[in-house]
Amino acid sequence: MSAYIDLVKAKIRIKKYGKQAIDRGRKALDPVDDILSMVEALDKLPTDNVEEVRHAYWKRQPSKDPEAVCSHCGREVVYQIIDGVWEFENFCPHCGAEMEIRGGLMNGGKENE
Repeated sequence: MSAYIDLVKAKIRIKKYGKQAIDRGRKALDPVDDILSMVEALDKLPTDNVEEVRHAYWKRQPSKDPEAVCSHCGREVVYQIIDGVWEFENFCPHCGAEMEIRGGLMNGGKENE
């Protein structure tokens, strides 16, 4: 998993660094030292652990209605058909992949024929 910082907070931190340098009477930049100082300032920002969103779709199992498999992990899910509506989730309960509309199946909607 990657660690992410808030872009707005990062920009504020960089601007604050520049303003503080001017307030202290600096007239010129020392690129190497300033870059190292800004990197240290950014390292102090809080991070969030974010996992990349996986995209997948439900693949129907014609011989096993109403079953489908996740195109990402290949695991089966079984849901009921109520009034012609396939009740599949918008995500895979096994791998967490976000489901897209494909192959005639709408997530939690009516079957496209």
